Amino acid sequence: HYNHILTAREFFASDGLREQLRTGGKWFERFFLRVTAGFGERPVRPLGISFATILLFAAIYALLFWDSLFQHGLGDGIFQTLLLSFGAFVSLFLGTPAVQSAIGELLAQIQGLIGAILIAIFVVTLVREVDR
Repeated sequence: HYNHILTAREFFASDGLREQLRTGGKWFERFFLRVTAGFGERPVRPLGISFATILLFAAIYALLFWDSLFQHGLGDGIFQTLLLSFGAFVSLFLGTPAVQSAIGELLAQIQGLIGAILIAIFVVTLVREVDR
């Protein structure tokens, strides 16, 4: 039942590590669904989480690639990090953006996976909302 959120007491009352992992997994699943989609009720939530993800990764790219992205000025650098982050977010559809380092490539791939999941959550919540 997804309306019931597990408490810490229920988690620690579980018998053994295996049961705690199963209980913790259920808690994480319910928390993730509540935050990202409102249990399929709110299509606006995945959009907000998507924009927050794009901004968060843009900040990470700015920290990692400050010298190469900000050589033409602060405004251009911010625009470049946002472009890089948005491109990585939708990389499932458009292809991975070119990044000059292994860590940047890994981050772009991770962001692409997160983007694909959030896009799928958005589609499911939107269809569910339209069905009503």
